[in-house]
Amino acid sequence: MILKGLPTAVTLFKKDMGIMDKRRKIKATAAYSLVQIGTWAYYAVILSFAGNYLKEHGFTDSGVGLLLGAAAAVSFVLQILFAELVSRLKRLTMYTVGIASAVVMAACSAAVLSDMTALAIGCYFIACSLLQALPGIGNTIGMEAIEAGSPTAYSVARGMGSLGYSIFAYVTGLLVASMGIRMVSYLGLVVSAIMLAGLFLYSSEIRTGSAASVTKEARSGGFFRQNKAFFIFLIGAVFLCINHNLITCFLYRIMLFKQGTAADQGLAAGISAIVEVPIMFLFPYITKRIPCKALVCLSGVWFAVKSFCCFIVSTPGGMFVASALQIFSWGLYSIAAVDHVSKLVPAGETVRAQSYLASAAPIGGFISMLCGGFILDSLGVQALLLISTVCGLIGAAFILVSVIKKDRGKDSNCLNAN
Repeated sequence: MILKGLPTAVTLFKKDMGIMDKRRKIKATAAYSLVQIGTWAYYAVILSFAGNYLKEHGFTDSGVGLLLGAAAAVSFVLQILFAELVSRLKRLTMYTVGIASAVVMAACSAAVLSDMTALAIGCYFIACSLLQALPGIGNTIGMEAIEAGSPTAYSVARGMGSLGYSIFAYVTGLLVASMGIRMVSYLGLVVSAIMLAGLFLYSSEIRTGSAASVTKEARSGGFFRQNKAFFIFLIGAVFLCINHNLITCFLYRIMLFKQGTAADQGLAAGISAIVEVPIMFLFPYITKRIPCKALVCLSGVWFAVKSFCCFIVSTPGGMFVASALQIFSWGLYSIAAVDHVSKLVPAGETVRAQSYLASAAPIGGFISMLCGGFILDSLGVQALLLISTVCGLIGAAFILVSVIKKDRGKDSNCLNAN
């Protein structure tokens, strides 16, 4: 009787374990989704409305570009600094850096309310610098947890991040239009609470010592010499980020030129983000039919398509349509690039490559913000959009060359696709 009951017991045990695994996957993904929501909601609330905030404090377009360009440069330095500190100090982890960053963001959001202009602008600058390092921090936390065995569904969590961006961009646009730019501060505090909650809930998935070590050869530049295809891809990623930032960071000026308002700006930003969600949720299934390298090449071309559509339209409605094209530009790129890069480098260098990939955003942001304001003041909105289109085409070309240079055959599915 005991022996006859064993198969049933084993079956029930496996079923219970399967249920437990699913519950853990849901819990881990939900917690990491809050981290991604917080990361991208900061962009929607603080960076997307930086032009509005700084303009209200007397900045010109060139001044806005200079300050945001400097913030992007500081962000790039911060990412390198964080990576080096985490690699050298055994007790410091990227998870700890994430907690500290969220706390600083909360403090800066509160300080923006200060009547002391210098303090308020200074804290806004710190917030704009730090938030651009958050995607790299968040991706590293997630990738390390996944490599250590966490069942986190990265594509789903990233999709929730875009959904969060969409909601906060739309709400921020409405509140700023009706109640003033000070609403950015209050919403920044809400986002900080979401970010901290996600990090604390995700702590059970963190494994001490999972951070990738930085070798002496990697520090001396050997990493790029050994991964030339990745280096070419990284150059393309920088150009795509220039394309993306020339539109997103100067969307307020673009929308005014197209006869729109701050509310239209928020709606356009919200549309851009909401259309990203389906492609991210469906990405694991899409990669079963289409190689990831083909998807990342398509996304590169689509950056140029979107910016050119922004160039040819003349009304807020047209901008809404152009914004929807982001589904195959940033929406597809942001998830496909993470997966594709993991195939361009050896397995042990994945987390390091992801950190470099994340650094493309502040580098592109620095260049676009530094030049964007001067382009607007001297040449106007249409010239800005044409230059954005050219940068998109250059970025797509570099990515295509990278794929051709290192064709690794059949693509595997992305992490935790099942």
